[in-house]
Amino acid sequence: MADAFRFGTLIVAASSYDADVFPPMHFFLHKLGLKGYRNRRVGLIENATWAATAARSMKAQLEKLKGIELLEPTVTVKSALHTTDVRRSKPWPTRPWPKRLLVRVPQYRQSADG
Repeated sequence: MADAFRFGTLIVAASSYDADVFPPMHFFLHKLGLKGYRNRRVGLIENATWAATAARSMKAQLEKLKGIELLEPTVTVKSALHTTDVRRSKPWPTRPWPKRLLVRVPQYRQSADG
C-alpha cells in the first residue's frame, strides 16, 4: 500500500471475476480511496478468458478519487487454454482425493414456519 503513494504513476493489473474485478484488487482500490490516494496517474491491465470486465470495475472505483488521470489505452490480455497446453499438462489423479482435502458442508433445512 505504501508503495502506491511513493510514485506518481501506478499500474494495476487484475483478472475479471464474476463480471467484476478480482476481490483482492477491489479491496486494494477501496483502501486507496480510504487513504486519500489522489493527484496521480493510473494505468490499467485486465485479464479475462471470455468477458473482460475488470478494467470497467477498476475505472469506476478510480473515477471516484480526486485528481486521478487514467492512462490510455487500457491493456486487455485475453487468455484461454490451448489444446497444446492440455497435452502438456499432467493428468488428474486417478485415485480419489485424500480424506484431509474433503470438507463436509453442513446441510441447512428450512424450518416449517418459514
